[in-house]
Amino acid sequence: MGDRVLLGMPFEEPGIPISCGPLLEKVYSWRYGAVPGGAVQLSELCEPLLDLFECHASWSGRPLREVFAACGYMLSPLRLARVECEQLLFFAKHDCRMNIGHQPNQGGTAPITLAGVLTLSLAEQIFLFLLHSAFYENAPFELNGGVTTTDPRNVMAVYGRPEKQRVNAAFADIAQFYGCPCRGHSGLSDAKVPTTEAGAQKAIGALLTALALGEGFIEAGLLSIDEVCSPVQMILDYEIAKALSALLAEPTINDIECAFDEIAGLKAGEGFFGTEFSASRCRTEMFLPKTWSKQSLSGWLRTGCKVDTDYARDWIASFNTNYCAGSLLSDAEERELSTIISKAARGTTAVI
Repeated sequence: MGDRVLLGMPFEEPGIPISCGPLLEKVYSWRYGAVPGGAVQLSELCEPLLDLFECHASWSGRPLREVFAACGYMLSPLRLARVECEQLLFFAKHDCRMNIGHQPNQGGTAPITLAGVLTLSLAEQIFLFLLHSAFYENAPFELNGGVTTTDPRNVMAVYGRPEKQRVNAAFADIAQFYGCPCRGHSGLSDAKVPTTEAGAQKAIGALLTALALGEGFIEAGLLSIDEVCSPVQMILDYEIAKALSALLAEPTINDIECAFDEIAGLKAGEGFFGTEFSASRCRTEMFLPKTWSKQSLSGWLRTGCKVDTDYARDWIASFNTNYCAGSLLSDAEERELSTIISKAARGTTAVI
């Protein structure tokens, strides 16, 4: 999964306004070893956010620039709102780099045709490159296929549709033309519970993006885009990710792996199943899922007719239910961070 990044989770704490969620998110991330997503949301949170980052940088012995993370988004089509401008200027004044992205929606805030959404998205990304270049040295020009689409029947923004992956593939070609890096967003589903819909959307998105860009992602456990985190779906996503990794793995071709001796030594009527060579390679050459079917129909009927979600629930039930994650923050740092948040909460009146 790469860096464990938290984005937009609904953090709540008694006595703290919900508008202070971006503050709570940072502490939660550091406590459990994740990378905070960088949400700012309200300009009045800029100062306490900076205080949090300076505090954590001091306690961890790292430069501020290594722990700082802040991001905002422009509004399609081609509009940068005042609140993002305020935040960008604030952090730039303190020599901190805030990233501004964009999230055009095909058929909503962007044209409905593939060519149209690519045109607008490319224009916005060129503008963002110029914006970042004005504030920061060595701002990279890189493309990102982070485009959603609209279901025209109810104007719902959806992430699991094939249109999103077509945009990723198209931007891979555009990036090759410009000679610049490119990333594509994938791995989310619009399904509300673990279903075929969820698996298909996550697998199709991750596979096509990986084939086009060299890397694909599955956001383990997330459903309804990112509104639900399901332990069952997390197990199923793990299986999908392992299967796709096995599918895309680079094969080893040499005299040993071609199994010349194995083939030459086979006697009439024998197979390869029980050989030492097969035994030594079965775990590296074969994908061995824990939740996918491995029985014939008759065997499946005899053993309880379990399906993948049943096996995933069994796997979850085997976890230690009394497990309590330990904090990576010292008590002294926790107290200092909490003081910063409490002070910000007393001065925050806006509610999201």
